[in-house]
Amino acid sequence: RTLFNKFSCRKTHLLKYITDILKSEIKYYEELAGYTNVKGTGIIVKLIKNSSEDSIIYNYDLILSIVNKLNSAQASAISINGERIVFDTYLDLKDDSLYINNTKIKEPITIKAIGNKETLESALRIKYGIAWEIEKYYNYKVDIKSDDNISISGYDKKIKDIDFGN
Repeated sequence: RTLFNKFSCRKTHLLKYITDILKSEIKYYEELAGYTNVKGTGIIVKLIKNSSEDSIIYNYDLILSIVNKLNSAQASAISINGERIVFDTYLDLKDDSLYINNTKIKEPITIKAIGNKETLESALRIKYGIAWEIEKYYNYKVDIKSDDNISISGYDKKIKDIDFGN
């Protein structure tokens, strides 16, 4: 009987250990996929219109370029006007409005990114980079501020089914 109790006790500890590892892995991949709320240091970028000229919404490739630069600078999470950017995020211009993940985005555009503040900011402020281009050619002010306490909400929509060609 004592041998059985020892084995049973070890089995219980082993199952708890495996369960804890699996929970930790699930949490990691949920964060990676963008399903969870995240907090951390990073930057807040505001695109502020200087005149009544055309909106940057019509040149949303510039917004995509900012997102790409932030991803290249190892941002762990990005949002645009509160809409979390995930692997299948898309921008769509319809009826003179910009939609991200089917959510209408209005100006001013605020982009939050979590990661190394200095790296993220320098990726946008590089000489003749995206911030310079937007200010020089599109008459917008690109306001970039570092912040130690940025919160980005998790993606709350259903991720579309992926067709693997089966």
